[in-house]
Amino acid sequence: MYFSINKMPEIIDDKSEHCVPFILDRITKHRESFASKGEEPTPFFVGLNGVQGAGKTTLVCIVS
Repeated sequence: MYFSINKMPEIIDDKSEHCVPFILDRITKHRESFASKGEEPTPFFVGLNGVQGAGKTTLVCIVS
């Protein structure tokens, strides 16, 4: 495969439409499970990995 020095390969975001709703649903359920007991929710951790430029920071900004 040939890559031009002046042109980056096209990046297609085909995951966020699935990831964002899933993560938001998990966070909502986590909060609701504590609210139903009258408790403050504990922190909710999501682990992300990906190569540089994959959109990890963008995903975090969308979810926050």
